[in-house]
Amino acid sequence: PDQSFRKQLEKKLRTIGFEVTIKNMGNPNLTTIEALEKIDSVVGEAPDLIILQLGDADINRRFAPSDIYGNLEKITKYIKSKNIYVVMMGTKAPASFDKEYIDEINKYFKRMQVDTISHKAVSVYLDPLAGIAGNQDLTLGDNLHPNARGIELIVNTIYPLVDAGLRWRLQVINEWRKKKRREYKF
Repeated sequence: PDQSFRKQLEKKLRTIGFEVTIKNMGNPNLTTIEALEKIDSVVGEAPDLIILQLGDADINRRFAPSDIYGNLEKITKYIKSKNIYVVMMGTKAPASFDKEYIDEINKYFKRMQVDTISHKAVSVYLDPLAGIAGNQDLTLGDNLHPNARGIELIVNTIYPLVDAGLRWRLQVINEWRKKKRREYKF
């Protein structure tokens, strides 16, 4: 448990100086449509940043890539409308799927990355398992899921996106405070 993604990222952020508590509200079997229906419960926790990792359950059920993308787009727009920064973690279709489906999934996640470049408050970490999947030194016995060292690599790779998101959030808060001070000056 101390080597989980949540714990490792929280430890790294605290070492840097961020007073954070990371809460895992994920469910590996949650589809994007189910996440869209439940997003209010996550936003209701008033987070400063959300790391969104969705799509695997949809892909395993062979949902249409355009539907997955559409749901992810709705989710990120809703989160952004609440002034919450989003770090989206991409996903890949298994190599055993047909090439056309794999290409479509890759296209939509790359499109999500390109679309978000022009928007503040969203970053995309396209392939969290790049360099990890297939590497026995970084994975569990299945040669896919990361072990503690693999998770450390993911944390170090995603850290700049999370750092940027937290700093963006601090800027939003400070701008709001300045505005309120101007409104209440006598």
